[in-house]
Amino acid sequence: MIEISQLEKIYSTGKDSMIAVKSTNLTIKEGEILGIVGESGSGKSTLGKMIIGLEEPSKGSITYKGQQLWNKQKYNRVQAGEIQTVFQDPQSSLDPRMTVKDIILEPLLAFPKLERKTKGNKERLLQLIKRVGLKEEHLDRYPHEFSGGQRQRIAIARALITDPSFIVLDEPTSALDVSVQAQVLNLLKELQKERNLTYLFISHNMSVIRYMCERVAVMFKGEMVEIGDTKELFENPQHPYTQKLLSSVLTIQKDEDKQSIVL
Repeated sequence: MIEISQLEKIYSTGKDSMIAVKSTNLTIKEGEILGIVGESGSGKSTLGKMIIGLEEPSKGSITYKGQQLWNKQKYNRVQAGEIQTVFQDPQSSLDPRMTVKDIILEPLLAFPKLERKTKGNKERLLQLIKRVGLKEEHLDRYPHEFSGGQRQRIAIARALITDPSFIVLDEPTSALDVSVQAQVLNLLKELQKERNLTYLFISHNMSVIRYMCERVAVMFKGEMVEIGDTKELFENPQHPYTQKLLSSVLTIQKDEDKQSIVL
């Protein structure tokens, strides 16, 4: 579904420059959940933003179902609505001046063909809001009236309104309490199976990655250093950075039982 080839993102500030994503190659298969893991600043979110059109690549290419997503510094909107995203912090990604109904329907306004196709389809909206665990009376309320978990459910509904095939999930549960995280992760898994969605799941939480993803790509300082099936990568990590990440996961073991890995 997604083919990334020699992708780079370079930020320049006067005489200085920083390579946020370096010569990255990656394939995302249709119907899978691919995880990208790494510490803050490793380039995970920048990669996701280039896929959804929020950041322009400095070099390389991204194709979606065989079509270039970036062409001559312009993002291809031919596949309008098929690529969506759920951001990390729902409090900052939802407009506080808009009602839940307007927030969910807003993506349709960006794509006139979709808007005409679904205009007036109140039943579809009601089915969607109920499927993510909210109620009809919530549609006329504002984001500040909801908990963090409920706000993220609104964000998920907004991403689903265009019937996408591919969704970038940029640390969608890191701002939530642990118990709420589990509920949202289970919802995302159920929706993926029901709608045959493809996910790019970005996280720094190794436990969440292991629970959600079928394959995992590890990023370190802008580079893709290791990629493989989740079970194999967790049980037999090859790259020192992957080993370091796994060794940092909190367990009930005593500190002296854990091996310290120095990069």
